[in-house]
Amino acid sequence: RWILIKELQEKKQSGSSKHERKMADFLLKHLGDGNESPKLFPSSLLDNTKDYQVKKRLGNGSQYKEITWLGESFALRHFFGDIDALLPQITPLLSLSHPNIVYYLCGFTDEEKKECFLVMELMRKTLGMHIKEVCGPRKKNTLSLPVAVDLMLQIALGMEYLHSKRIYHGE
Repeated sequence: RWILIKELQEKKQSGSSKHERKMADFLLKHLGDGNESPKLFPSSLLDNTKDYQVKKRLGNGSQYKEITWLGESFALRHFFGDIDALLPQITPLLSLSHPNIVYYLCGFTDEEKKECFLVMELMRKTLGMHIKEVCGPRKKNTLSLPVAVDLMLQIALGMEYLHSKRIYHGE
């Protein structure tokens, strides 16, 4: 959330268009100080900005997309279905903050189309891709025990945090 607030403040102060400054003002006003429950904004705020652009689909399905928004690259997660049923699943994600999990920056909803969007930190590669790059079949390196233990501890810390928030990873 603080990353988004920082980006919005910079957007508001830079030589942005009138529409971008107005959108930044609106979002900053509604983000608050972070102590209240996270809110989902109308998706028209995201769709109507000239700075929002879908770059590509991520993974096999179309649920995740790489986007450019406010001059930065993010991942966008797309949910379909009854908004009232989705809100209890989506809003807790917006308040998560831990160095070992992906950050969800903000969310948007369109009740007419029955869809929600979550803007989140973009991860350029998976842990599996990173390990293959570092110690793939053509590399002479192997994953050392201290590095493997460090990776496992980071995963465990992220999972412990999620479990403390009553969020359970399904994969």
